Amino acid sequence: ALDVPYLAGRVTDLADLLPPDAEQRVEEILLRLEEDTGAQLAVLTVPSLEGEPLEDYALRVAETWQLGRKDVDDGVLLLIARDDRKIRLEVGYGLEPVLTDALSRRIIDHVLRPRFRAGEFGAGVEEAVRAVDAIVRGEDAGLPEPSRAASPFAEEPAAAAAGLLVFVAVIGVFSMVAA
Repeated sequence: ALDVPYLAGRVTDLADLLPPDAEQRVEEILLRLEEDTGAQLAVLTVPSLEGEPLEDYALRVAETWQLGRKDVDDGVLLLIARDDRKIRLEVGYGLEPVLTDALSRRIIDHVLRPRFRAGEFGAGVEEAVRAVDAIVRGEDAGLPEPSRAASPFAEEPAAAAAGLLVFVAVIGVFSMVAA
């Protein structure tokens, strides 16, 4: 199993993704978040997970580092595995109602991945940390709204009703044939 690194600061950049100025700005954001709210956010970049599942490693790091206050469990870990191209926001139970899985996914998909594709690793991490900071504080993070058209019928209730009617008719015909 991949070793959990020593927690030397709020940012542990073992993959050398962050330029020093970006790392300093991220450290300042994380310090202010902890001072203002008590919530702790840490950033860990690793070169590779060496075959270990992302979720397992993220949880092990968060538990080992004991992020968040003990009775509140309001810690967050942003884990980036550079060579594996994997990213995870591991959120403590105390923040799950605020920083939901859906919001975490939107931060990863709409903030981090586009910046990383452009080679802007420092800016991506900084923007993601700012988004988490805003969400924890109850502010607008400026994330794009999720797509509401998850189904082809979501925008057209009449089409949905017609589709349901056809489905029921087909099932009815097969039921009568089977009887």
